Amino acid sequence: MIKSRVLIVADTLFKARALATRLEQHGACEVVGHVTDLSSCLLQARTLAPEVVVFDPDSALLRNANARTLILRQHPTLTLQIGVEGPRP
Repeated sequence: MIKSRVLIVADTLFKARALATRLEQHGACEVVGHVTDLSSCLLQARTLAPEVVVFDPDSALLRNANARTLILRQHPTLTLQIGVEGPRP
């Protein structure tokens, strides 16, 4: 099975790990990194080549519409997703 490469955007490592655990439980994702700010997100999107960027719903970066626009301008093939559906572990 081919796994989707995922970059997580969360304000804390705790939240990033929680999202990573939930994503990896499904078996269809490989979490390749975690970032907390826009410059790191842009750099890691270029370096790690994820297919999906998952935002923690409480992330400050998610509330910044300009940041989401900039991410998609520089990486137009990325899918941006908010949170993870399904039961919590």
